Amino acid sequence: MTFCIACASPIGKASTSCPNCGATYVAAIAGTEVPSSAGAPAGRANFLRLLYLAPVVLLFVVAGGLVQRHTAEQQLLASAYAAAQGAASAGELVAAREAFSAIAGYRDAASQAEAMEIRLEPLEASYLDGLHALEQGDFATAVRLLEPVAEQAPDLRDSVARLDDARRLLSEELKRNVDASETIRDWAAAEQTLRELVALDPSDNGSRLRLGAMQREHGPIVLGNDRALWLVAPDGSDPRQLTDEVHVIWPVWSPDRSQIAFLAPDPDDPMGNVSLYRIAIDGSSPERLVDGVSAHAAPAWSPGGSHIAYTSFAGYDPVYETGSIGVRVVDVETGEETDLTGAEYPLAFNPSWSPDGTEIAFIVKHQGISERPQHSPGDVVVAELGQEGFENVTGGAVRDVWSVSWSPDGKYMLLYSLFGQTWYEPPTTSIRLLDRGTGKLEQIAGIDERPTMPVWSPDGARFAFTVEETSIVLADTEDNRETIEVAEALSGEVSWSPDGLALLLAPWDADTSSSVVDLSGAEPAVSSVRIEFDSSPPFISPPQWAPAVALPPDANPALVPSGRAEPPSS
Repeated sequence: MTFCIACASPIGKASTSCPNCGATYVAAIAGTEVPSSAGAPAGRANFLRLLYLAPVVLLFVVAGGLVQRHTAEQQLLASAYAAAQGAASAGELVAAREAFSAIAGYRDAASQAEAMEIRLEPLEASYLDGLHALEQGDFATAVRLLEPVAEQAPDLRDSVARLDDARRLLSEELKRNVDASETIRDWAAAEQTLRELVALDPSDNGSRLRLGAMQREHGPIVLGNDRALWLVAPDGSDPRQLTDEVHVIWPVWSPDRSQIAFLAPDPDDPMGNVSLYRIAIDGSSPERLVDGVSAHAAPAWSPGGSHIAYTSFAGYDPVYETGSIGVRVVDVETGEETDLTGAEYPLAFNPSWSPDGTEIAFIVKHQGISERPQHSPGDVVVAELGQEGFENVTGGAVRDVWSVSWSPDGKYMLLYSLFGQTWYEPPTTSIRLLDRGTGKLEQIAGIDERPTMPVWSPDGARFAFTVEETSIVLADTEDNRETIEVAEALSGEVSWSPDGLALLLAPWDADTSSSVVDLSGAEPAVSSVRIEFDSSPPFISPPQWAPAVALPPDANPALVPSGRAEPPSS
């Protein structure tokens, strides 16, 4: 008897299924009967299906892996392409060329690599030419050729190292040339070579200080003497006449020292016309720019040297004393003249440029009937070039203002006041400092001191003016002040040396000596120098030191050549 293992019902030996529950049995090995559940056929079917599906599943797995790998590769290529683009945008041409070449098959990387190669070709050629110049001992040419390579493609071969070699060798050559020029007393050549040295290496403070000393001791001074235009050395030696074609008044250096502007009256004009001229220091003939210029003040070069501002009498009738006196600007190359004040201000004069050349400050007088300009109330007005409108920066606070001088950094203005000055009445003068940012006014010198017009030092750290005819005052914007006594009576005409470490003070009487104040030592040293110049109105042409030609910024701005170079302490 056999029992169903599913429901325990008796089953006959011959039966293959349980009569009660229907469970099917198969014969087991060795005559044993093993029951089989009803789901056995479905299980086998599922197993067979899995066997059939296995290749498909494997195919999907492999395909998924390939897709994932391709996606990762594309991401890497995209990242490498972006890095190459970044290198190109940053101007890293060599790195960009190598990066694009490494992924030449991706997008337009091959053409981008070719574009980088095209941009590098002239630099490669300049590099090779620079190496050749270096081997030939032409160090100046080597520097000129290698500089753009090192700047635009510093990773191109060893361009930076080769440029350093060229600069070092050129510096040694220039220093030898300076020594040779000094030996034969060719100060102009020595000064020019020192400027090249400082431009070559702005961190070379030794050459910078040597240049300042040479300009102070041997730099040219311009002046008018016997109505002709002259250059002399600071000690009055080596005179060189530039022109005597016209009568010279108020000569002024251009910022780059290549030209001189001056005024000249027409001796054949009964109305007293005065013209503005310029002349190159190479000795060429003077060029007349405009007529109808006031002879009472020097013309003012723009900081860039392209324009000159001046007080114009072109709209004034001296016979009937009618019309306008205004401020005008002339383009020195084209001769185009611009009336800055026009009909807005009928009496404006004494222009002063802002250090960036975008604005001009000038004096406006509100003149009453039968009132002289030096008795009329006035203001300082600023005009922005190319823009309409004016800015009154004093607003009646300095009624007797006569001239304005913008500081080299543009933060301050020195206001010189003058009241009176008739044949029977000596002028009263004073100096105020105007803070352009805050509008604050501070008195620097009062009428009891009889100060003359102040002059900023080249670096703007201080300014100088004379008082009581025998004293020079050094002051700064922090109200520090120092007074130095001199022997001769001073006219008030002050000129700074290019390095700001000396002052040339013209005398009141041109038959006496000028005074030189050396500020390069621990204490100021005063000496005399005989320089002949015209001092009788209207032919006033006081000596003016040549300005310092603009140099690269000092790599060590904290460097102070001597204790005297700092602003004076109170």
